[in-house]
Amino acid sequence: MTQLNAIMPGGGISRRSLHIFILADCSGSMKIDGRMQALNYAIASITPQLISWEKEQEQAQIFIRAVAFADNATWHIQTPEPIATFNWPPLNHVEKGLTAMGEAIRLVADALSPEKFEPRALRPVILLITDGKPTDIDQFEIGIKELFSNPVGKASIRLAIAIGQGANFSFLNRFINDADIPVMVAENADQIVVKLTAATLAISKMSSIGSDRKEVAEQVIMPEANEFGVGDEGTIV
Repeated sequence: MTQLNAIMPGGGISRRSLHIFILADCSGSMKIDGRMQALNYAIASITPQLISWEKEQEQAQIFIRAVAFADNATWHIQTPEPIATFNWPPLNHVEKGLTAMGEAIRLVADALSPEKFEPRALRPVILLITDGKPTDIDQFEIGIKELFSNPVGKASIRLAIAIGQGANFSFLNRFINDADIPVMVAENADQIVVKLTAATLAISKMSSIGSDRKEVAEQVIMPEANEFGVGDEGTIV
C-alpha cells in the first residue's frame, strides 16, 4: 500500500491526501464545437484554484489522476500527481470513437480498492465528464457494482458534467447515486469552464463537511467562494 501520509521532517504529520479522479470522454463527438479543446482548457484553468485552496487550508494535499475513455479506457495520469506540480497533458478526441464509460469506472473502482488506498485519506472525488452515454453498458453495470461494493468507492464524492444534450442523465444519475447532487450541464464550450469551477468549489467544501452531501449539492447549484478547513469527518477511516 502506498503511504502518502508519512511523517514529515521534524516529527509532524503530513497533510491527508485528497485524491481527485477525472474521467474524461474522448469519443468522436467531443470534436464538435471545440468540446475537447474546451475541456483541456477548463482543467488547466481550475488547477490554480486547487493549488490556492490547498495552500490556504494547510491540512490536505491534493493528488490528481485521470482516465481517458473512447473505444476503450486508459489511464491518462495513473500515478497520483500532486496538484502543486501538476500540468495537464492535453487530450485528443478519437475519430469515430465510442464511449467506454463503464471500463473507465472499473479502472477507478480498482484504484479505490481498500488494499490500494491509504488510511486516513479524505474521501476521494470522482469527476465524470461526458457528452454521451456508455456504449459498453455491460461494463457500466459491472463498474457501478464494483465501485459501490467497496467502502472507499461507496464513500467517494461523485460529480458529473454533461456536455450538451447528448449525454444520458439516467446513467450519470446512477453514477452519482445521490438524489441531492444534480448532474451539472454545460450547454457549450464556455460553460465547461464554469461547471468545472463549480465542481472545484464543491470539492473544497466536501473536504470540510464530511458526509453532508446536501451541502455539496448547494455548492454545485449555487457555488460561493467560501473558506473552509478540513476536519476528521471527511476521512474514510
